[in-house]
Amino acid sequence: MRDAAAQQMTFARQYLLELVNATPRAEWFRIPAGAVSNIAWQIGHLTVAQYGLMLFRQRGRTEIDAELMPGPFRKRFAKGTDPRSISADTISCDDLLAAMQRVHE
Repeated sequence: MRDAAAQQMTFARQYLLELVNATPRAEWFRIPAGAVSNIAWQIGHLTVAQYGLMLFRQRGRTEIDAELMPGPFRKRFAKGTDPRSISADTISCDDLLAAMQRVHE
């Protein structure tokens, strides 16, 4: 079961990265009509969720976590935060992708 779960996570990550890389970065911060979120917030939220579910809940906080998942980043993308507060002025696409990669590694 563990191997199947790892394969599913690998597939989901690859698919996500394909979608993200195919989307122009200028579109990451736009909330489409009728939608409640944008791509940038979704990437940040997935990063925070992966950290919380796969690292923090499994091993607790460690010294490296301040660099891995800084408090301001976590608070910006936590459940219940407002995707409209995320813009290219508040975080860059490169910073979002770097945080996602750090947590994944």
